Amino acid sequence: MGVFYSYLENVPTADKLKPIDAATVVEALALPDLASMKEVIGSPWFMTLVPFAVHQAASIYTEKRDNFVKDETAKLQEATAILNNILSTMNLPGAIDAIEQPAGLPTTLLKRSEEVKNQGGARSLNDMMNTVAGLSANDFALLEEALQILDREAAEDTEMRNQFHERWTRTQSKDLTTNLRETAKTYREKLNKAKLSDQLVKTKVEKFFPYIEALCASKSELEASIPASTKMTTIASDPRVKGLRT
Repeated sequence: MGVFYSYLENVPTADKLKPIDAATVVEALALPDLASMKEVIGSPWFMTLVPFAVHQAASIYTEKRDNFVKDETAKLQEATAILNNILSTMNLPGAIDAIEQPAGLPTTLLKRSEEVKNQGGARSLNDMMNTVAGLSANDFALLEEALQILDREAAEDTEMRNQFHERWTRTQSKDLTTNLRETAKTYREKLNKAKLSDQLVKTKVEKFFPYIEALCASKSELEASIPASTKMTTIASDPRVKGLRT
């Protein structure tokens, strides 16, 4: 049998109890400067908040500004196109170059000739046109071959259906190949548009091909093909010519 010890003490009265001291359970800290915390928490959420009327006014301003810039840009492009057309009809600035350099070729002409030669000249252009024509013909041939395969399959399906009647339970060919034929139709339209575009380019190339061939000539051949006149030297000093040049 174990031994039990009991400790007894008199319970003091309330007036004899020691007052309970306050205990510090948390530490008071001062709030940090929000400006120094910007890298951590970012900008305050309501800093950029503006009234809806201000936001609406800013949107209207932006839209009007963009429209104004667009309209002015369109006017500038139209005026530039008209100016270039006028200069082209007056053969400018090539005519001024020819006046300033009557004995020999204009600098702009020599630059154009060098550019054409660096890009392969007339022969390279002709090769590219032939390549485009070959690719176009090949694409049309592939499309026709695919359609012929579909037509043969449809004919065989019809023949077998007429021969076996209800025993031929396969889905009809026209239902199976509807998507393929629609795709082929789309490709044909694209090829036809591309062919028209190629023809337009070919027409323009044929129109300017003699000039491109001329630019492929050597400097001496170009000089021989362009007549020079020493009478132009008096025109070069004309103030009106100088004004056009500047």
